[in-house]
Amino acid sequence: MQGVPLIVNGAHRAIESAPDTSLLEVLRDHLGLTGAKYGCGEGQCGACVVLLSGRPAPSCGTPLSEANGKDIATGPGIYSLT
Repeated sequence: MQGVPLIVNGAHRAIESAPDTSLLEVLRDHLGLTGAKYGCGEGQCGACVVLLSGRPAPSCGTPLSEANGKDIATGPGIYSLT
């Protein structure tokens, strides 16, 4: 399995996981970034929102394949943009 390239809070990463793994799971379980929280699991509550290429996205409903090569900013990364 080849790693999926991501840029998370400015750091280049390659994640080896199934393409349908949620971005929330990747951030929390694979990278140890706990700023995005599990809430409703349906992308409605906003607890898991990250910026995906500068646009808000619910990470619980975003598959890893959709984040391929994109810039992702979690809570700490978002605050560093200001």
